[in-house]
Amino acid sequence: MPIGVIYRFDQKECACRFCRPGARLPVLTRDGEMRLLLWGRRRLDACHGDFPFGGWARLHNIQGGRWNRFNPVPVKIPAQAFVEQDVSGQ
Repeated sequence: MPIGVIYRFDQKECACRFCRPGARLPVLTRDGEMRLLLWGRRRLDACHGDFPFGGWARLHNIQGGRWNRFNPVPVKIPAQAFVEQDVSGQ
């Protein structure tokens, strides 16, 4: 799972990491507009509610109905690059 992404927004190159509060990802809407949306939920985030903690949803969990109460919809995230960690945290 990616822990960081690089993308272009408003003619600027941007980088974000999930661990940073307020991290946002670019999402292409159906009408071609690009919007920045919050990336998941961290335990220290100010927002509360019943959205699960974390920044990822496994496809088999979505297909299995685990996320149905959140009304998931597929989106395109136009990232130019991403960062992942290996099992040793590198």
